[in-house]
Amino acid sequence: MLYCVLGAFLALLPLLMTNVGAHSWVACTDYKINTDEDANHYNPAKCKGYARNWFQAHADFGVDMGFNYIATEQQACRDPMSSIDGGYTSEYPMAQYSPGEKVCLAWPSKNHVAATCTNPFIPDTQLKLYSYGPLNGPANPTESQFKQQLVVDMGGHQNGVIDFKGFQNCPKFCENMDKSLCTQCFTVPKSYAVGSVYTFQWYWEFNPGQTYATCWEARIGSSSSSGSSSGSSGSSSSGSSSGSSSGSSSGSSGSSSSSGSSSSGQPNSGSSGNSGLNVAAKMTIQMKTPSGSFSINSFVIDLTTLLQIPTQVITFAEVDFDLSSTSKTVVVLTMQNVGSFDPVAVANKLKTLITSNDPTLQSYSLESLEVDTVSPAVRPSWSVASVLFGFLFAIFGARFL
Repeated sequence: MLYCVLGAFLALLPLLMTNVGAHSWVACTDYKINTDEDANHYNPAKCKGYARNWFQAHADFGVDMGFNYIATEQQACRDPMSSIDGGYTSEYPMAQYSPGEKVCLAWPSKNHVAATCTNPFIPDTQLKLYSYGPLNGPANPTESQFKQQLVVDMGGHQNGVIDFKGFQNCPKFCENMDKSLCTQCFTVPKSYAVGSVYTFQWYWEFNPGQTYATCWEARIGSSSSSGSSSGSSGSSSSGSSSGSSSGSSSGSSGSSSSSGSSSSGQPNSGSSGNSGLNVAAKMTIQMKTPSGSFSINSFVIDLTTLLQIPTQVITFAEVDFDLSSTSKTVVVLTMQNVGSFDPVAVANKLKTLITSNDPTLQSYSLESLEVDTVSPAVRPSWSVASVLFGFLFAIFGARFL
């Protein structure tokens, strides 16, 4: 009987942990939906536009290669723009939109959908699409500048309800909880200037204060220059874009030096960092559970400031709980190589700061730190495997043990 109970617990564990490891990104910025099958399962042949610097990842749909970026006010996009066309190649081109065209975006579900295979209480605070432009040259807008041009509010999910709305518009989620296709569509504002380039930001807030963003550019052409998506997925009316010319090349948002620490340097947005996506360091940090609300975004910002590293180095953040103690919280951060950045050395530096009672870390009551070397490309998605293991253990465990 004990083994059956244990097996059932293991089977349910992924459902209890659905708030862990929240991360996703836009994998396609112009996904052509012409059939129900296109809306149900990702077809790479239907993707006509990509996120900025997607050529650095070019992984299969849903494979985490560091694009689950945690947005900050000063660095709203994962990669600073060095040139308008520099983040794209012939294989992974910039999107081409037309005023009034219906455009669909595609992203992986990453286990974050309320469904019969999970539970109704998967959070989805908001999902919005912002833009900035037209661009007159390279520009790196702040988050506040993006929010001045709302294209559309793609939200609508109601907590506690299985409705497949907002981020969770993933009709075949239970077929593959980690990598199922999710989409939303929007109408390109008719006020956008033909021949101009605009920067777009997909802004998803999972738990309150836990935001992820993907940025890309789109060139605005005439209505005949790009096809439309017949969408059977996604909602969306075009939002209220102000249409003002905001993208100056020398604006206050500046370029790469505006957000990174001077001692570490802002990493290049070009291809020089490609080799750095192979190896990462995973930091498992244990702390006392804060008495007030805990913001993973604030924690990451404080940590990167203290360690003098750019925020995009941290590619994956999750908050867990210690099953053995209600007063413990565990935070897991995965860091990627960016240029000459050494994530293992930085993790060890943090370990030293914990033992030296640094004031910033004391405010979070950090107690311990473990460092491992991992590969972001093969980080396991253990939900399905653990469910299967749990039920097999429940059925056969008592016989063999």
